[in-house]
Amino acid sequence: EEFVVILPNTSIAISKELAERLRQRIAGHTFVFDQTSGPPVNHRQTVSLGVYQLNNSVTTVESFLEGADQRLYNAKSSGRNKVVA
Repeated sequence: EEFVVILPNTSIAISKELAERLRQRIAGHTFVFDQTSGPPVNHRQTVSLGVYQLNNSVTTVESFLEGADQRLYNAKSSGRNKVVA
């Protein structure tokens, strides 16, 4: 799944730092799923994140989302479980 987080008045450096902290927290968490029969299942999950900053060349919402999506694709295609800004 994909979702967007918009951080108004936030530099690319701070946005990337926040994304990295989020990535680390998710990667370090064990998700426990109860089953109707049998013992609970432990699951570890990783995420890839793309960070993009609004700039003068971005003129539409679509182009902003395209920039973020390109960074996400780069994170996934270059090994996953990482942040690309």
